[in-house]
Amino acid sequence: MAWSAMCRSILCGSAIRGFPKHRVPTVLLCRGYLKPDIPPLPESYDGSTFKGPLPTKTFTKATSLSSGAGGQCVQKTDSKVTLSFQLDNADWLPVWIRDRIRTMYKRHVSKDGIFSVASEEFRCQRENTDMCHRRIKMMIHQASELPDKPYKETIKGLKKQKKANDRAQVSSTRHQKHKEERLEKYAAGIEAAKAAKEAERAEKLAAREAKSAAKRITMQRTEAVDPA
Repeated sequence: MAWSAMCRSILCGSAIRGFPKHRVPTVLLCRGYLKPDIPPLPESYDGSTFKGPLPTKTFTKATSLSSGAGGQCVQKTDSKVTLSFQLDNADWLPVWIRDRIRTMYKRHVSKDGIFSVASEEFRCQRENTDMCHRRIKMMIHQASELPDKPYKETIKGLKKQKKANDRAQVSSTRHQKHKEERLEKYAAGIEAAKAAKEAERAEKLAAREAKSAAKRITMQRTEAVDPA
């Protein structure tokens, strides 16, 4: 259901005197009552929902001076209404919806766990009380919404993207493996060249030493034959 249609269905359940039906959602959406982002499902989700009416008799009602509609009677009459209830003791709501309300409407929940909603758009307490009831219904409805499931096209696209990523990862792994093999061969070739140079140097040194030894033996023989 679209957002505007949902607001209209919740708010226009009963007539609101002085406001056309197509203007009612505007009253609701003002003063910070915008639709928040839908968070992921909490761990306490068990599939239960809230279907029954609001237990309005369990709500605590408080009135105060209103700064809203009233003309010359502004700040003179107690037309502002605030409805509140203890969220932890609200057994008529599933646990996961209460957790969702705490997450989505933090500024409406006090440190003591009291959930409160106020209204001062109308001149009389009765209409403001009705507006509070509608706002509570709207918040419960929003907290009961489930995250949107992806379309089949989106799922197919995600699968195709995953396959492409897997192929790219395999290709990258294969390229990295070949690169490591080339580096190993290059390092092995360098080591073999160094070993060959060392062997050649050792052979030359051995040949030089053998030549020097043969030369010394020849000189010693010559001296022995001709001592003069």
